[in-house]
Amino acid sequence: MRRAAAACAAAWLGLGACADRTSAQDDADITLQKLKQLQAAGKLPPRDPPASPNEKLAALSTQGAAVLAPSPRALPANNPTAYVGTVAVKLTGLSTTRRVAAGRLQLMTEETFLLVKLLAQNVGKAGQGVDLSAAELVTPEGKLGLARDVQRAAGTTDLHPQLEPGGEEVRAEWTLAFELSPALLGTGLSLELGGVRIPLE
Repeated sequence: MRRAAAACAAAWLGLGACADRTSAQDDADITLQKLKQLQAAGKLPPRDPPASPNEKLAALSTQGAAVLAPSPRALPANNPTAYVGTVAVKLTGLSTTRRVAAGRLQLMTEETFLLVKLLAQNVGKAGQGVDLSAAELVTPEGKLGLARDVQRAAGTTDLHPQLEPGGEEVRAEWTLAFELSPALLGTGLSLELGGVRIPLE
């Protein structure tokens, strides 16, 4: 007891801080006690825990339609017609989105979905098949296959179409879906289909 009093006196003589420190500690204890009482009474909201990936995706679903709607991307200046066998293939559209929907099915991503639209026509004299399931997106970090779930929701469902020869009346429109990091957009992406590369940027 005397040691505590002596220490306090010494502190008061040297720094003048013993009484202030004791008072500040008491005030802090009272404040913490009041905060606990308010929180227990439901008058103080608890701290929110860090958002989980599922919660982040749920937050995406509540955003406005304008934010989640597909964003068109410019076609490359060099957009030649490619030929997969006797099937002429032309890039007609590109868009990105973070959500696709088909009926009750909704798919969302924290990255981005790239939708590639193609127009195809068999210019030969016999039927020609095209294997869309083998289509790949070529990026600086490697090749990406189709995003299968997204493909079923927003893309062409028949991935092994057979095109008969003919004019414009037998043209086919295809949509291929990929999932990629937004950082890869603008890096010179291309589509590989049937051994042929089609520039997308």
